[in-house]
Amino acid sequence: MRIRNYKLREVTTHRMAILAIVALCLVLTGTGGERAVAQQSDETFTIHDVQVDASAASSAQAREIAIANGEKQAIQRLFDGMVLKRDQPFLPNLDVSQIAALVDGVSVADEKVSRTRYLARLTVYFKVEDIRTLLQRAGIAFSETKAKPVLVLPVLETDGYATLWTNPNPWLSAWQAYDQTDSHVPFILPKGGAQEAASISAEDVITGNPDTIMKLADAYQIDDVYLAYGRLERDPYSGKVVMRALFLRFGTMPAVLGDDMVQAPMDAMPADRLPALMSSAVGTTVEDMKDDWKRQTLVHYGAEVSLAATVPVATLADWVRVRRKLENTPVIRDVSVTSMTVHEARIAIKYLGNQQQLALALAQSDLQLAQNDAGDWTVTATDTRASR
Repeated sequence: MRIRNYKLREVTTHRMAILAIVALCLVLTGTGGERAVAQQSDETFTIHDVQVDASAASSAQAREIAIANGEKQAIQRLFDGMVLKRDQPFLPNLDVSQIAALVDGVSVADEKVSRTRYLARLTVYFKVEDIRTLLQRAGIAFSETKAKPVLVLPVLETDGYATLWTNPNPWLSAWQAYDQTDSHVPFILPKGGAQEAASISAEDVITGNPDTIMKLADAYQIDDVYLAYGRLERDPYSGKVVMRALFLRFGTMPAVLGDDMVQAPMDAMPADRLPALMSSAVGTTVEDMKDDWKRQTLVHYGAEVSLAATVPVATLADWVRVRRKLENTPVIRDVSVTSMTVHEARIAIKYLGNQQQLALALAQSDLQLAQNDAGDWTVTATDTRASR
């Protein structure tokens, strides 16, 4: 995506206004925009913290095997974040050389080498356009948009008693232990301070009390609140303890995202069975949340769509902030400035998907896409904290 400046409307009100426009010109024609786009694309298609450990006849061979294994792990994690679970069986079966051809680079940390063994932690960078092309040719729709953090409230019911704040809450602990590396739907968990625990009960959360949900959303400065309701039960056939994991979304689009019965892994030792059961239930529930987000942001990549919009700006800093957010929106392929005054910028946005998906993608960067009665579109910043 490139920022191009076509023309500037003449402004004659004040010399400072002219200087402001000149400054905006310099911002628009500089190279910072393309750098920002490259960084965003790289981050979207970058997989961090890939642990590798391989042995061979020599350290050089072990390193080669480890890097290849790491690249395979990384592409699996990349696709897991972008592709619906139901579509993942249809992903192309790539060999080592095909995966390597999709890799743009690898950085290495915590490297440990012996004569026959190689251990390291990798960051793998994939070629953005090559990955997109691969999925397009396979006929698989995918999502690049990462969500803003959401709040998850883990409520555990045992023997008819619901627990959210009570310590210990092994269900909350399992959520705290979940590895969110590369997640497209990051979540935060309640802190459970004395005041919070005293004013909000588990029953308030379970019933979806609107005042409670709004209070939590305001306290944590987030838009979306989810309930992860876990209930321990005993399977009447096997006699083993199982967990029912119910996952709900509150707010303007309430929905039940998952209702799963989860068993502890077969290889779990008796003493580890409950923690393993909780961990499996968290993994299942997170998959439900990730798939829900992918469905909302899934794009069948084809022809680009264009939309003309106005961006109200009060200062140069306002425009720079909005411009960077537009650049960091994955579904946007190009932003062109068609005219500008000291009060607004008129832009043309080329994007993939539909207008609803564009609006949702922009919302993750605190930008609101709205249409007035005359059919004109406006992009405004909603995060007032950014300009303080």
